[in-house]
Amino acid sequence: LVCDAGCVLQDLQNYVKTRGYLLPLDLGAKGSCLIGGNVSTNAGGSYYYRFGSLHANLLGLEVALPDGDGTILNLASHLCRK
Repeated sequence: LVCDAGCVLQDLQNYVKTRGYLLPLDLGAKGSCLIGGNVSTNAGGSYYYRFGSLHANLLGLEVALPDGDGTILNLASHLCRK
């Protein structure tokens, strides 16, 4: 799943559910919290003990640095976890 930091968690869960997948993150505020905030705080919720931390489930990040030059920092992995 590739998404922007401003995506609402509930919208992402609904999107992957229609395709037969599960987003391993369940929070009480899932209708209003943003995935960027969840990643930055390593939010876990009730699925933490079953699926691990959110950081453990990330393959990578692509970040726009606030340096005024439009620098993009690509931390995405080219390896897929199995």
